[in-house]
Amino acid sequence: YFRRADDEAVMVVVNRGSAPFVFERERFEQGLEGAQKANDVLEGKTIDLDAKPSYAPGSITIFTLSPQTLPVVDAMTNASATGFRRRRFLQAMALGAAVTGCAPWDVEGPLGTYAPYLRPMLPKDWGRAGFDGTGVRIAVIDAGFARFAERPSTRGLSIEATHDIVGGLDEREPASRHGTEMLEGLGGQSEGRIFGLATGARFLLIRGEDPDDEPTADERHAAAAIRWSASQGVDLLSVSLGFSTFDDGAPYTPSDLDGRTSLVSKALTEVLAAHPRLVAVVSAGNQGASSWRAVTFPGDVPEALTVGAVEHDHVTRRPSSGRGLPGMPSVKPDVVLPTGRGATSLATAAVAGLVACLKQAAPGVDRASLLAALRETASRADSPDRDVGYGLPSAAGALARLHSIALGAKQHTP
Repeated sequence: YFRRADDEAVMVVVNRGSAPFVFERERFEQGLEGAQKANDVLEGKTIDLDAKPSYAPGSITIFTLSPQTLPVVDAMTNASATGFRRRRFLQAMALGAAVTGCAPWDVEGPLGTYAPYLRPMLPKDWGRAGFDGTGVRIAVIDAGFARFAERPSTRGLSIEATHDIVGGLDEREPASRHGTEMLEGLGGQSEGRIFGLATGARFLLIRGEDPDDEPTADERHAAAAIRWSASQGVDLLSVSLGFSTFDDGAPYTPSDLDGRTSLVSKALTEVLAAHPRLVAVVSAGNQGASSWRAVTFPGDVPEALTVGAVEHDHVTRRPSSGRGLPGMPSVKPDVVLPTGRGATSLATAAVAGLVACLKQAAPGVDRASLLAALRETASRADSPDRDVGYGLPSAAGALARLHSIALGAKQHTP
């Protein structure tokens, strides 16, 4: 199949059969439109389309085509950033098209090196695509990041800054490790295992909550952390915190879940309005089995990507995961993951890692388009509900949608 934008095109050859497939250009002349040669963007080879190349069973090959064959841009060279992104765009289009109906992604490349909670949203050959969040700056707002520089999975990450909004941490008491675990879920890797997709991103670590209790001051701290992060010009917020009721009696009720009533939700709404390319990935909270039952603040913000948790059947809401309520201004949660441990906090970090990869692949795409791409290609896109939202996100589907927007590509089927 073919995808085209202006004077360049992607051709993907997928051999679903049990015997070698011989490419005969006469069958595909309409899609080739006179191209004589093609660049294999994954292998860096140029082939002659008149030479009847052969493709092994179960293989997939991604080519670029043009009247003058375009040079291959290798990720390991000093190629320009524009050329590097272009190569990634083309790969992503092919990955996405493979999953979203043009062809199955039935190639080798098992996901065994990825943590189990990441696998449901990835195509089998994700590692071959090369996305790792490079160039994306992520603010992680949490309760503490104890020993992040010593933890094997996080000590190699690029930490741009740390900032403590709360202050007053007693050095005699150990700081919270919750944020360290979320950092691992964002971009951690160790001994060949990948725990988060944004291994190449840069991180700002912001302590925005006291983990020992839940006073109203925590909400003020979280709101300040959101505003401070935005002032640093980050590309992405990952917020695995949530607020509902407080120890000193803030008068919030679930009827206030409108994205603008609570202090922290109002802060996030205002920040996102001022920064149309900033994406906030926030937790749905773990109050689903409590009297609160619903998502927590700021998971009610319509412009945020709110992440819940499901059981390992991928369809049943985990009882603790916050759910949407009738009358809320948007479907919440937006997407879900089966995380096991960590519930919605880890799910939030994992999805934020995916968002970093999407922003790397399509850096010029605005937040609204990115969120639409995730929602509209998720597993429950046709029937979202208040338990699991739009369902499991699809990395390949979202990439395909984003690159169709970015390149104005249209599909041509011979």
